[in-house]
Amino acid sequence: MPMTRRAAVAAILAGSALPAAAGADRRRPGLQLYSLREAMSASVPDTLERVASIGYGEVEFAGYFGHGPAEIRHFLAGAGLAAPSAHVDAVSARDNPQAVIDTTLEAGHACAVIAWIPQHLRQGADDWRGWAETLNRFGAACREAGLQFAYHNHDFEFAPQEDGLVPFDHLLNACDASLVGFELDIYWTRRAGADAAALLAAHPGRFPLCHAKDMGSDGAMVSVGAGQIDFPALLNSPDGRGFEHVYAEHDNPPDPWTFARDSHAALSRILGQAP
Repeated sequence: MPMTRRAAVAAILAGSALPAAAGADRRRPGLQLYSLREAMSASVPDTLERVASIGYGEVEFAGYFGHGPAEIRHFLAGAGLAAPSAHVDAVSARDNPQAVIDTTLEAGHACAVIAWIPQHLRQGADDWRGWAETLNRFGAACREAGLQFAYHNHDFEFAPQEDGLVPFDHLLNACDASLVGFELDIYWTRRAGADAAALLAAHPGRFPLCHAKDMGSDGAMVSVGAGQIDFPALLNSPDGRGFEHVYAEHDNPPDPWTFARDSHAALSRILGQAP
């Protein structure tokens, strides 16, 4: 008897669904694979196996590097990794949402994340109002398919527009909390002059994922634990425990594998998984 779509969705998500918010001892250090994009371009399966050997249990994709979603599921299983979420293209999510959803499900992710809106499509307040409507529509389509959906910020969302609208505030207020979550990039939030802890306190339950990026004294990205951001206080606060998935990331690490190892060690200590 053929499997129904609903049953197929349930089977795909069984091993990767975003769990209910839990204490720090239930969270595992994760890695955003954009940090290793050169290695991923050379070999996705080899990169995933090496990531797993460091001790990571979870990864987040930012592209499949020429592989199909079924291959990605196979590579993850071979490496013993989970990929609860993946970044998806904003324009594709807007214009062809079902194709994005189908790919996300087939790869075995539980959450689709829009991580970047092209600059020419966010030129003013009206563009941002339109994107809030788009996020709600895509979030509704994701929910219908059994997926979660989140939006990932950079610093530009905190810049006031010509009429005073602050895009990130608008998205938080205009997007249905039952449809649209947020992946808080802690580095870019701080770079914009915003307060991550204050955002978490003001919007409980809206941030199921985060990117743990540290900031050096010169404002540059550094490995987790090597900079000025107090990750132990933030991630282990009552509000910070709402982050169900914590991904280390560095946009341009001088040595990607050193970054991955150092950040895993730091996150393991912070999340209580290492002495």
